[in-house]
Amino acid sequence: MKKIFFSYSRHDSVFALRLAKDIRDAGVDIWIDQLDIPVGARWDVEVEHALMDAACVLVILSPSSSASENVQDEISFALYSEKKIIPVVLEDCIAPFRLRRLKKIDFSKNYDEGLDQVLDALKEPALMEI
Repeated sequence: MKKIFFSYSRHDSVFALRLAKDIRDAGVDIWIDQLDIPVGARWDVEVEHALMDAACVLVILSPSSSASENVQDEISFALYSEKKIIPVVLEDCIAPFRLRRLKKIDFSKNYDEGLDQVLDALKEPALMEI
């Protein structure tokens, strides 16, 4: 399986890093900028390469991520490249327009249930074959 790309706002870093660690501990190959960009590397180049190589994009939704140009760019890239997108709700917000019709995984009430749902979504045959 190729990597799962994490798209999120830096404002949501604590949650994003916790989720990334838990998903990695479950044996899934993820990519998140704070852990996977080498010191001295160009952020934009590394993000673009990671997006191209990713099997899917996990988008953490919150008011700050919905307002983030970087998150919007990553969503657009994923949609244009026809990558699977897994929207994860951290906080109630108006989701970016192009994600509103997608089923979301809600972490706002119960982290463990949300984590189980994400791990189940990542076991889908289409992702396992990539």
